[in-house]
Amino acid sequence: MRLGAGRIPSLDGLRAISISLVILAHLQATLPLLPKFVLLGDPGRLGVRIFFVISGFLITTLLLEEYAVSTRISLPWFYFRRTLRIFPAAYAFIAVVVVLHKLDLLSLHSGDTLHALTYTMNYHLDRSRYVGHLWSLSVEEQFYLLWPLGIARLGPARALWLAGGFFFAAPLFRTATWFVLPAWRDHIGITFLTVCDELAIGCVLALVRDKLERHHGYVSWLSTRAFLGLPLAIFGLSVVKTFGLRVSFTVGDALLNLMIALWIHRSVYVHTDGMGRFLNWRPCRYVGRLSYSLYIWQQLFLNGVSGSPLAAFPVNLLCVAAAGLASHYLVENPCLEWRQRMERLFRRKSSYPKDAGPHLALGRALIANGQAAGGQGRRQEGRPSDASLTGGTSGLGPSRSLGTEG
Repeated sequence: MRLGAGRIPSLDGLRAISISLVILAHLQATLPLLPKFVLLGDPGRLGVRIFFVISGFLITTLLLEEYAVSTRISLPWFYFRRTLRIFPAAYAFIAVVVVLHKLDLLSLHSGDTLHALTYTMNYHLDRSRYVGHLWSLSVEEQFYLLWPLGIARLGPARALWLAGGFFFAAPLFRTATWFVLPAWRDHIGITFLTVCDELAIGCVLALVRDKLERHHGYVSWLSTRAFLGLPLAIFGLSVVKTFGLRVSFTVGDALLNLMIALWIHRSVYVHTDGMGRFLNWRPCRYVGRLSYSLYIWQQLFLNGVSGSPLAAFPVNLLCVAAAGLASHYLVENPCLEWRQRMERLFRRKSSYPKDAGPHLALGRALIANGQAAGGQGRRQEGRPSDASLTGGTSGLGPSRSLGTEG
């Protein structure tokens, strides 16, 4: 199979699975006859969890690439790139929702607009369903604000301890919230400190990935057929852990996050087996590239409290697809093209070494397209060459290829 330059096998497919879980979970509110297995666990939350782990993996990998080339991280440019990737589509959605609210076509709660615009929805207790899903974008933006600063100030080695610390501290934050702040119990797994381990495990994986891939035993284990059952094990654990809060807050969430990180690593390392062929199937990859747009707009139509005919099945699914496509091609892509022109101008005037260009170009293109994960392993049929993706060795070990959301 052939993938576009700069794309890592399997990654878009993983996003397609994630957004499908979210849509399937929310669709149940508008389709009561949906099979009851959808009610097992929380598939929508599982989809968001997978997105978070991928995001931690991607951002850390990109920061390491830049750090290896220039021994520093340009925080202003990082924030600039993330702003142009995330803000335009999100603010377009918020603007539409506010207009609909003013026209009395839907109802927002007090504070919804302010928290949506400031990316603090995960700390808004009384949020309406129409914008409530923006809590996950708030978590992402808070992560983008803090984590690059941590790597820039501490360096990769000490940043590993920071990420590991948050991974182990998150269960304590969840437990403390339950006992000390009962009013916030419904927000466990939504506020940053109670969800940061999902992002942190992706960061840890990116930081230790080279070492893991040099370990023959780990690589051999990672390549076994037993991993074909890992997605089912992840779904099963996501169901089982919901039956006990103590298990969920501590061991359950931690183990689930580890399993997802392992699945991501395996998927980008081995991609020619049955699982890989599915994840790299063209329609699956295309849905994955649209996942950010689809996630933003799906809540408006997959809404059980709405009386609009646009929220009735199957029209609501068609509306989600149409809105997602419009957002992707009319809002996101033009902003990314303009940003790429700005980046080319910056590179011509920057003080970075000349040989850093390919790495920085790749990193900025990847950050433009959102969440992804890196992949390095055996050369396999259909894998783009390292030179076409990174321009050579990054200093982090063997040349690695990175994926984009598209």
